[in-house]
Amino acid sequence: MRYFFIVIVLIIISIDLASKYYIEQNISLGQVVIVNEFLMINKIYNKGIIFGIAHSENLYINMLLIIVLTLILLTLIYFFIQNIRKEGNLSRIHFISWAALFGGGFSNYIDRILDNKVTDFIVLYYDLFFFPGIFNLADIFITIAFIGFIIEMLRSNDKKSSI
Repeated sequence: MRYFFIVIVLIIISIDLASKYYIEQNISLGQVVIVNEFLMINKIYNKGIIFGIAHSENLYINMLLIIVLTLILLTLIYFFIQNIRKEGNLSRIHFISWAALFGGGFSNYIDRILDNKVTDFIVLYYDLFFFPGIFNLADIFITIAFIGFIIEMLRSNDKKSSI
């Protein structure tokens, strides 16, 4: 199970980094490619975190952000190890959630370490309504992880309340 988990995480990282590489090679900065009535591609660089929070050109702020993200990833690894020790085998939802979180998180982290920024390019919209952020595949995996954690938390609360 441990090796399967690592393989899943590596696949997620590979998919995300490959998509960012493809965008880097084929889409100009600021170029808009309309895919359909709900999706467009628009490459931007995010030096901040969620929705560009803490975006800065200042080297010290960027280094501080990398340090904070390193601490967050190390903390997540700690919680993951504690979770496995406590529960033994993970449920499918927990397994997928942890793999998606680590895959997406490490992929964005690698992108940031290599380029001091994260490449975002996915824009969701409908008519004149635009989703309030541009994101990448790693962000989608991280979102899937949090949805899975919420589902697992609700399931475990239902099991506890039925006892």
